[in-house]
Amino acid sequence: MDAFLNFDDVLENHRAWQPRLQSYFKNPDYSIDTRQILNGKVFPIWKWFRDYGHLFINIPQYGTLVESQTRFRSALADAVVKANSLVVRNPEFVIGPQSEFGRALATFERDLRDFEDRAKWLRGTGNAA
Repeated sequence: MDAFLNFDDVLENHRAWQPRLQSYFKNPDYSIDTRQILNGKVFPIWKWFRDYGHLFINIPQYGTLVESQTRFRSALADAVVKANSLVVRNPEFVIGPQSEFGRALATFERDLRDFEDRAKWLRGTGNAA
């Protein structure tokens, strides 16, 4: 893993949870471990934060990105718990665009792009935001 992220891969990793949850709501089988979600182990970016975050700690966009990724993990774990409970009949309320999960994903995407713009500037391959 490089000190600079492949931002498209990170974004795809997070977006892939939406269709996965759609399927999971149809047949919640406890195969998604909320502990793994909450501790970040299912997200390559969390390993990157741990390994390379110290290089970017003084950049405000980095702190914002860490916060929004943490919020996303929390919303994802909450959605899994709700799916497992079998109480929610319409997953749109839990994983749709107006849900906490949907808002957390949108915020993460925005914050990732902001950080990407700053990282490109640091690398000398883009303009400062």
